[in-house]
Amino acid sequence: MPGDTEAVQAYRQLRHLIIRTDLRPGAPLVEAELMKNPAVGRTPLRDALHHLAHEGLVEILPRRGTFVTEVTLSDLQQVFEVRSGLEDIVARLAVERCTAEDLEAVAELRARVERNHGSIESDVELDAELHRLLLGMGRNPLLESLYRRVSDASLRLLYLTKCGMEDRAEQIVTFQAIHDALAAHDADVLADILRCHVRSFRDRVSRSIFSTADLMMM
Repeated sequence: MPGDTEAVQAYRQLRHLIIRTDLRPGAPLVEAELMKNPAVGRTPLRDALHHLAHEGLVEILPRRGTFVTEVTLSDLQQVFEVRSGLEDIVARLAVERCTAEDLEAVAELRARVERNHGSIESDVELDAELHRLLLGMGRNPLLESLYRRVSDASLRLLYLTKCGMEDRAEQIVTFQAIHDALAAHDADVLADILRCHVRSFRDRVSRSIFSTADLMMM
């Protein structure tokens, strides 16, 4: 949703709240309430909601209302299966089309991870930026659209379970390995790294689920 109009601003704010699960899965979205904070007109708000519906983040039901789409823990395996397959395509296109400027951007992002101690920039945001860089290298808008929907579901599960990212040392190693695979033009290695990264995410979410269940049984 390009530009910086009132509708775009409303879209960005609502998207942020949905992804971080501040607006919980299944929550009703009441236009009158959404128009209060920040102040936004009905037409721009509806434009924003329709764009979010297109992305699969909200569901607009005639005569019933608008709701944040559900993302449940049972979705985890489906998200993992689809995203693992997409990572292979992302890796091969990134290696094939990576430029010197792209490689420099990955190196700078890795340096930012090292400098991130005490920063307001979260590890989650840096990880998301890395994936945006890799997708951008592929220069395939359809792939970006498909990947974004699966990535959105992944992030919502991450925030929903509060499982967090891998520790900083692991993140630095991962970013460096991705940079090195791109520099070596090795699509197989890059695909393995990305699939392992997704598998690590799945395992963290699973551990968080079981940990929460154990606490509830105590």
